[in-house]
Amino acid sequence: MPYLSSNFTASVFLTLVLLLSSVSTAFGADVSLSWNRNNEPDVAGYKLYYGTSSRSYASSVNVGNLISYTLTVLNTGTYYFAVTAYDTSGNESGLSNEVSKSVASGSNPPPAPTGGTLLVDFGSSNGSDVFGVSGWSTLLRDIYTENRPLGPGGATIVLDNNWTYNFQGVSGTLRSFVANDKILVTWFNNSSSAVSFKPGISFTDPDRRDFPASQPGVWYDMSAVTIPASGTAQTEFLFTSSTAGSYSLVNVNNNFQNNQLLVCDRIELVPSGQVPPPSSPLPAPTNIRVK
Repeated sequence: MPYLSSNFTASVFLTLVLLLSSVSTAFGADVSLSWNRNNEPDVAGYKLYYGTSSRSYASSVNVGNLISYTLTVLNTGTYYFAVTAYDTSGNESGLSNEVSKSVASGSNPPPAPTGGTLLVDFGSSNGSDVFGVSGWSTLLRDIYTENRPLGPGGATIVLDNNWTYNFQGVSGTLRSFVANDKILVTWFNNSSSAVSFKPGISFTDPDRRDFPASQPGVWYDMSAVTIPASGTAQTEFLFTSSTAGSYSLVNVNNNFQNNQLLVCDRIELVPSGQVPPPSSPLPAPTNIRVK
């Protein structure tokens, strides 16, 4: 377990408890956090760790050089939060002090917490996407797919209803995906009837599925899903020894005829094993707080 900075005192922690707050929405609860900026000149950014057990964080978000962040948590329960800093060489500090917050979700039953790392959260408008992995911040999106404020907000087909007019994803530096890593995609059904479909996913094709015909890339089926009216659900792809490898993109296609009916909300990576970072000489961020 990474060390805790000796700068954190009982009085600071009590103050943090008094600042806790969240805003519930129909699709979860927004929790706003902030922390003090490190003084070291080579600090490149921060990572926010969170989970439902104290000092055991199943999820993380790379927030870049921000010192505040609003996180949407989907399930009712108590969540625990801590922050690390990382420098320009990639060294990561120990964990900051921990804060917690009990939140209540909205009225559509949402997917359970994934324990994953955010790759991309498609926003309610073009340009409002959030990326969660350092070096993975290039958006992939068809010219007929755009962001809309439907449900939790996300990417959807906006011209005609041809399923080939749809792809959305993210690309970045080459990284390894190993057997038992999992990709999760969260979808919203913007209609009054249940929708059943089986989306596709590619790690080699940065554009439309089977286009161009001379270089279609490799596409795989994700798990099939039925989403209730005005509801959310997740599809998954599990890497095996034959599909594992080093890739620089994750791209998904809904494979369903629609126009602003299926909304791709977010893409996440659930590593086969994810643990908090080891301590390093870089001091941990201080005074993390929730308001």
